[in-house]
Amino acid sequence: MEQDPGFIAAVEEARQGLAEGGVPIGAALVSKDGKILGRGHNMRVQKGSAILHMSALENSGRLPASAYEGATMYTTLSPCDMCTGACLLYKVKRVVIGENKSFMGGEDLLKNRGAETVVLDNQECKDLMEKFMKDSPQLWYVLGVWFAGQSASLVSGLANFIINTNCSVRCSGTRISVSNLIRHAYINPIYIWKSNNPSRSRNTFKSKIISF
Repeated sequence: MEQDPGFIAAVEEARQGLAEGGVPIGAALVSKDGKILGRGHNMRVQKGSAILHMSALENSGRLPASAYEGATMYTTLSPCDMCTGACLLYKVKRVVIGENKSFMGGEDLLKNRGAETVVLDNQECKDLMEKFMKDSPQLWYVLGVWFAGQSASLVSGLANFIINTNCSVRCSGTRISVSNLIRHAYINPIYIWKSNNPSRSRNTFKSKIISF
């Protein structure tokens, strides 16, 4: 499937998104007879939009319902809830996902609603996301939780983000310095608050909030 024209197009779109300074997520919608109906990449950063995730569908234009029957959506990253909903709304039959290590989206919902879901665990897709998260943590990590076990390069990128945005960092309830961040990140969750009084925000930011 990694050699399918639809997946190749999706990866090309992800590369273009990264080159533009955006989130490197690409997608392509392919009809049941193998025709690429539309392709595109995440434009949230480039356009300053909250909803421009679904460029492949947008670039497909207005199509009759029959065009989506048996179609496959190729995407380089696990689809968020909004993109998952769009696939279900248009009755896309199959979703082929480049990787879901950087982010796990609505795959269970797709499966529960009868859509075939295939995860390729593609290395280039993972590399594109890792580079973006390392180089632009201020766009990916908003306010939330940094979980244990991340790679050293991503932890380093987060450390730079904390320094540049004056966030507070706490581990197991104790405030820690950025210099201790990497050591702690491998053994405990790291809680990050953009606040001078983290205790006030503690109940608000209990999960990882991701900006697509």
